Amino acid sequence: MDALWFLERRTSYIRWYHSTACRPFVIIKSQIEEALPPFDNAPCDESGEPAFLEEWEDADEALNIVGSQCISMLSGTLKAYFKTLENRVIGFSLGSDGKKMARAEGFVPAYISALSEIFNTDWSSLQNEIALIEQIVLARNNIQHSGDIRSLSVDHDARTIRKFPRPFFSSKEDLSLVGNEGYQESTIYQPTVVVSEENLLAALLAVDKLARWINANLDKVGEWRAGKRSPAADPVK
Repeated sequence: MDALWFLERRTSYIRWYHSTACRPFVIIKSQIEEALPPFDNAPCDESGEPAFLEEWEDADEALNIVGSQCISMLSGTLKAYFKTLENRVIGFSLGSDGKKMARAEGFVPAYISALSEIFNTDWSSLQNEIALIEQIVLARNNIQHSGDIRSLSVDHDARTIRKFPRPFFSSKEDLSLVGNEGYQESTIYQPTVVVSEENLLAALLAVDKLARWINANLDKVGEWRAGKRSPAADPVK
């Protein structure tokens, strides 16, 4: 089974969906900023706020919601891809220790650990991509399971901050408030999950890059099968 082909079909669709779904909100923001119809006749307002500020903010929030939907789709794509490698392409099992790691740390670290044994790699050439891929799932979890009824935005949780003090899916404005050490769990204000076009495209590229590397190294699976070590039997470290 060509798992890479199916994965890239999904990542291509996510790119298309994001671009298409964002277009009307990008247009609204541009119309407001350039005072174009139907936002060319600003109402009288003595508050000092820019005209049509609420409409601009709604469109901006909609862009982030579309991005959040795409991150959720990408997280699901990742899980389906790893399960396909496990069950239909390579044929391995996480084992009890691997499943324990998946529950404690997430499915990405568990599968990466198991695959490191199969491919006999320390992932040195893909360390940045793997760190970003792990944050895709963390961002998805925050989006799906967090939030405050008073706001459409969602903050990064303590688990994310503990491992990634400068979360990738954050606004440049949020990250500018902290130094290189980033946020701490004790910080009163935690950064909001922001999925911009820029960081979504970077996440998609990271996923594609990892899958292409795995596909290019599938010949090593035979070497792993010929050996005695197996992620199903050995602890996942």
